[in-house]
Amino acid sequence: MTYHSMHQLASSILSFLLSPFNWIIILVIAAYFIREGRFKKVCRILALCIFLLFSNVWLLDWYAKKWQPRPVVINTGIAYSCGIVPGGFASPDTDENGYFNATADRFIQTVKLYKLGIIKNILISGGNGKIDKINFREASWVKPNLQQLASLIRLFLLKTDQIIHLTTPCMQSKFLIL
Repeated sequence: MTYHSMHQLASSILSFLLSPFNWIIILVIAAYFIREGRFKKVCRILALCIFLLFSNVWLLDWYAKKWQPRPVVINTGIAYSCGIVPGGFASPDTDENGYFNATADRFIQTVKLYKLGIIKNILISGGNGKIDKINFREASWVKPNLQQLASLIRLFLLKTDQIIHLTTPCMQSKFLIL
């Protein structure tokens, strides 16, 4: 078994075990098959508690608000030479064509900072992190799309499958990591 397949297997198992819906189903099935009354009751109560806890919209909103970092006030008087944007804001569809996904806001905010003159260059670092997609490479898809969306952007890409050493003004001054 290769490292890639072991990583994929471990990731799939962990993903399955972390889903509250799967725990609810497991507990309901266990309550159906267990004959002893006490364990049957515990399984039912646990399934109900997990359901109420993870389906509560108020708790989800409260947790999401607590999880989010506070917005950073960016000093508009400082001109940064480069804004570093983590990749992962594009995904492939079933035909291996890219599209902007739910995390595209990091790109939108970066273009906004570029247009306001706060950053001079954009550096895209990383990718979508999917190692099973051979045909779709986020870095290859991002550059033409960003050039279409934001004309005249000096864009530097750091590909996920190779290291590129950039010797540009972007690498010699202040950075703004978004």
